[in-house]
Amino acid sequence: MTETRKTFTNNDKQALEELIKTYYSTYSAEPAYKLTLINQLHSEITAVSAKKNRESTFMRMFSNPVMKWVAGVLVFVVLSLSILAINPVREAIGKALDIGYLEGIGFVRISETKVLNGTINSDRISQAIGIDQVVINPSGTTILFHSTGERLMFTATKGDPISYIEVDNINYPVKAWSWDEDNQKGVLDFSTTTLTMPSTFILHIAPDWSIPIQVIPMSESDTVQVVTIYPDLCQTQSGIELCLQAFIADTTGYHLLLNASSLNPDFYLETLTVINPLTGEGAVLMDSSGNLLYENNTSTPSFPIPHETPYDNMDSLNEVSTSLSFSPPPQEEERLTLLVSGLTVKTPVNKTISCDVGDDLVVGRTFPCETSITIGANELSFHSGEILQAQNRIRLLLVSDPIPASHEMTLTGVDFEYLNGALPLMGSSFNVQTRQLSLWLEQDSANIDRSFDIRITYGYLTIEEPFQFTWAIQP
Repeated sequence: MTETRKTFTNNDKQALEELIKTYYSTYSAEPAYKLTLINQLHSEITAVSAKKNRESTFMRMFSNPVMKWVAGVLVFVVLSLSILAINPVREAIGKALDIGYLEGIGFVRISETKVLNGTINSDRISQAIGIDQVVINPSGTTILFHSTGERLMFTATKGDPISYIEVDNINYPVKAWSWDEDNQKGVLDFSTTTLTMPSTFILHIAPDWSIPIQVIPMSESDTVQVVTIYPDLCQTQSGIELCLQAFIADTTGYHLLLNASSLNPDFYLETLTVINPLTGEGAVLMDSSGNLLYENNTSTPSFPIPHETPYDNMDSLNEVSTSLSFSPPPQEEERLTLLVSGLTVKTPVNKTISCDVGDDLVVGRTFPCETSITIGANELSFHSGEILQAQNRIRLLLVSDPIPASHEMTLTGVDFEYLNGALPLMGSSFNVQTRQLSLWLEQDSANIDRSFDIRITYGYLTIEEPFQFTWAIQP
């Protein structure tokens, strides 16, 4: 049998039929079988031809130099976008080009911009204002904020401006503002720029909101802080008001700013020391489960609260602050509790103690000193003194009776002055275990005075009623 080959196209059914007849000329086939076979062959030939056409088109397209260039640009764009999706890479590129992007603001120059390093919340009992973004650059100051709790009626009263910024006792009124009543969100714009704005200022919002704000250069915003300011989270014990002013949560831990002020003109506060001298215990911070968080003062951030200038005299020592830092808990907490078990204040005293030491200055001998004075509600009693040796000096020592615990304050220290001239050494101490107060004077053995004459000028009273604060952590 002679084999016949024929070239045909996809739609040439007649050529297919002739080929089939040639192959199957030795036997007869049913018409239905023949038609089925023709359709199968036609389908296979069409698929093969389409595949070859696609491959040919793809090769022709990428053999074109223009198409190769377009494909290369597309690949570069995709890879660049993928790399920029990685935050550290994006920040590094932005700093290198001095270009940054802030949500709600747009593109800015990093070197000319100061920003809020996180958020600030001013939290009252029924209402709170959150500062979401602060941007200061040569074009001005923009503040994005919101309100939660009781709805904020953003209106001015008595002709006062809706909002203004206080900088070094100078007020800058708002230039433009918008307020979304439904979503309780707004924007404030001021004409102040990075050249006129310090790092810390106060934002005033009508009718009575005053929110301290601290900004940093945009190039230094590595650690995000959540700052919460509490205008009225205070407690009063024995005429002393202790307030939790601000709370900061960041990657280094929890940081608290405490403020104490005297409501009694006879009490002064030199420093705010939250260590109870009667127990030796400091402030304690507990999580929601009652677990203690460890105090850690290795890294304490600066608080946005503007600090007053140092006091020049004792009469104005009525308000002091201190900060505390604690290591972060192993897991996020919803509520925290701060316990301050003791606080010490200073009160003026004008009481004298006079004892005759006698002529016999033998080390180890006692001398009579029967005296009793009252400081606050505490009675300070002495019965005798003792002559001690202190290297080449003679020490005259008075030790009081144990000072009983009072209902409000316990005397834990005094300041005094010597009445017979200047002494090289003198001092006092309080024994926590025995609750006794010791007073001592030292002189050279050859020049020792024969009397113990002093005037107590100030007394230190420790408030034993604890202060306790519990608050929710802002998300």
